[in-house]
Amino acid sequence: MSTEIQKLLVWSQATIAGLHLDEFAKVHGGVLDEPERRQIDENVRRAAYQIIAGKGATYYGIGSAVAHIVDVLLHDQRAILTVCSRISGAPDYEGLTLALPHLVSGDGVLATIPLPLTPTERDGLRRSADILREAVAELTLIQ
Repeated sequence: MSTEIQKLLVWSQATIAGLHLDEFAKVHGGVLDEPERRQIDENVRRAAYQIIAGKGATYYGIGSAVAHIVDVLLHDQRAILTVCSRISGAPDYEGLTLALPHLVSGDGVLATIPLPLTPTERDGLRRSADILREAVAELTLIQ
């Protein structure tokens, strides 16, 4: 099994102005077919390289994201943020730390927000979880 970091684009949850992505494309006379989705996926995965080429670093975006998380924590705001947290209560992911949408407040992560994933997306998340589980097991053996 590959231990390359896996990222999963959850197309089924993508919306623009409250419209599902496919519906938005249709309303605007377009179709978001598989080749276009693959190109978008590739662009997202390579975005950091484009930012580095243009600005020399990615720390502005990272700094902005961290500042937002700190603001939520310090001001005890409740916000849905995609952050890494140890998962409990989900048998397929129990004990793993995954980047998923979570309800966050001044007390930290309050809850994981379940995503209604398609079977393909669910399989992708399960594969990512398996890769993490395998990497943790290898690290445990090294210690």
